[in-house]
Amino acid sequence: MDAIPPDAPAPRLCHVIKRPDFEGFGFNLFAGKVKTGQFIGKVDAGSPAEDAGLKPGDRIIEVNGVHIGVENHKQVVQRIKLRPNETELLVVDDETDEYYASRGLTIKSTNSNVIRKRSSPAPEPARKISSSSSESESEQQKQAARLQQQQQQQQAYVTNGQRRESSSSEGEDWSNAPAPRLCHVIKWNENDGFGFHLLADKKRKGQFIGKVDAGSAAEAAGLKLSDRIVEVNGHNVVEETHKQVVQRIKAVVNETKLLVIDPQGQLYYAERNITITSSMPNVQKMRTPATPPQRINNRPDNLKLAVTTATAITETNGSSMAPPTKSSLKRVSSAPAPRLCHIIKWRQDAGYGFHLLADKKRVGHFIGKVDPNTPASAGGLKVGDRIIEVNGHNVVNETHKQIVERIKSVSNETKLLVLDPEADLYYRERDIMVSSSQSNVVLIKTPAAPRATNESSDDDDDYEVKLRSKGSRSPPSRSSVSPLTSPTSPTRPLSMATIAAAANSGLNLNMSAAQLRARLAAQKKYDPKREAMDLRRKHEIIQTM
Repeated sequence: MDAIPPDAPAPRLCHVIKRPDFEGFGFNLFAGKVKTGQFIGKVDAGSPAEDAGLKPGDRIIEVNGVHIGVENHKQVVQRIKLRPNETELLVVDDETDEYYASRGLTIKSTNSNVIRKRSSPAPEPARKISSSSSESESEQQKQAARLQQQQQQQQAYVTNGQRRESSSSEGEDWSNAPAPRLCHVIKWNENDGFGFHLLADKKRKGQFIGKVDAGSAAEAAGLKLSDRIVEVNGHNVVEETHKQVVQRIKAVVNETKLLVIDPQGQLYYAERNITITSSMPNVQKMRTPATPPQRINNRPDNLKLAVTTATAITETNGSSMAPPTKSSLKRVSSAPAPRLCHIIKWRQDAGYGFHLLADKKRVGHFIGKVDPNTPASAGGLKVGDRIIEVNGHNVVNETHKQIVERIKSVSNETKLLVLDPEADLYYRERDIMVSSSQSNVVLIKTPAAPRATNESSDDDDDYEVKLRSKGSRSPPSRSSVSPLTSPTSPTRPLSMATIAAAANSGLNLNMSAAQLRARLAAQKKYDPKREAMDLRRKHEIIQTM
């Protein structure tokens, strides 16, 4: 038998006996969702269970002398029913359970410090001549039992190294209480942070989660905005300063355990004067997964934007790959498609042709202006597009300067995942995190630079003249003149006089501008003044005149 220290808290062996004046034992049983075992849920007032000393949150160790170990809920219920009108439950509260577990001590009903309590038997029928006396005696017994129970509840106990008085949690129904979360946050990379910000609110006492970065280890571990921090690595920090809490977080390298509660849960426990601890039976334990997910998408109403391995992305730059399979587009067929614009410069000394805009009225960064006939316009960027990723990195929460640096980090090209205003609203309303790995992303790539015409002179240009017919004498419309867009040099269109002369001459209008000017010059009227001649020839002409 394990030696029980004299200061060890006492388990309770509660002998619950049914009474004719009360239906059932008067307690509810529930299985712990986070902690292994079976627990007492609700204890009805004035019930045999309350009379026998059962309390909400008690963990059951034995049923009718049998250690239940890891038995499931159904097995424990069957053991209780084996004795129809009575049952013996060996139970411990949270602090007692933690005490024995931390010291490796086994809890048994044969331990010397076990407190045994039995519910009162059914009251005898009252005699007519002494009915008032019997009722008075029975009431006195109940008052004495309640007084004894209150004295036991007022005993001090230890939580996280600090001694405090027992609160009103002894009578709480844990099955309906908001669940605190014990978030075990583990860094995916020792060079990265946890992904959350700590906030000290001047109007409220305590430390709170100020911001949780999207896709971070903190978000994956269950931390949420405005959570109040109750414990850090097992230590209660409710009364500690901001600096002390930061030091406790840094005390364990690359990981930390934070017991947190949301604002609604904090109000619930504060109104009932209940101290929140990580040993509560309803605590939810959450942990950062070993590897970062491809996409943060945990909401039940989110679309499942799962990517299949064999899925190909459709391109719109003149060629296309195999379309995505139906399974990869399941449940995203109606969702607007993000665009992954691969912008490639046509010249190293030129720009992309778009302007970046930070809108004060809206969160994020947007495409402010797209110059025509540029790599940006050819690569699918549009005015008003919101930038989600730059070169594979999510930039939703980054500053203007950081985004510019990411664009410049790759020379002469950049990949921007963007959403038009309609698509942005769609995903925002559904709180969906958009990423380039979605199966409905459309890839648009800047095509190669247009080929420029090599034949040029100081008065020609890089335009082709396309008339409807060779014999047409009417000057061509604007639509008939199409520029060969070249990023290398500015262009000057032919004059209308030149185009009209070409049309009237019946020349081949598919020739280049330089060839056209040369042909027209050759067909001009002969001018003898421009002919070169020697003095003898000039003398002969004068003699003839």
